[in-house]
Amino acid sequence: MKHRDEFRPTVVIYAGDVPAVPSSPESGGLQTRLLSGPQYRAAPVVDPHDMAAEFPTRWAAYIRRFYPDDRMVVMQFGVSERTARKWRAGEMGCRAHHQSVALLTHGEDAFDMLVKP
Repeated sequence: MKHRDEFRPTVVIYAGDVPAVPSSPESGGLQTRLLSGPQYRAAPVVDPHDMAAEFPTRWAAYIRRFYPDDRMVVMQFGVSERTARKWRAGEMGCRAHHQSVALLTHGEDAFDMLVKP
């Protein structure tokens, strides 16, 4: 495969919220100026470790709100009675496919309880 000469990859370096672009190839210095096109903001920083630590509590609140009986949890999610008890007590969270069932079953209410920060 032969490389084309006109291909020049561009690397954009950010200085705070503003992209910094080289002032000239010879100087190698950086200037900050806005680039044309839409400007995007970074999403708020979410700590995955905090989310993982609080998820069992969120899952337990969801289970207690929508499933008054452990047998209903067993039937809905296909888990053992022991798992249903641990979920209700907040001792552990669920796996992704269980969360998908919850979101499909209870929609926006489940999303607000399980996903929204």
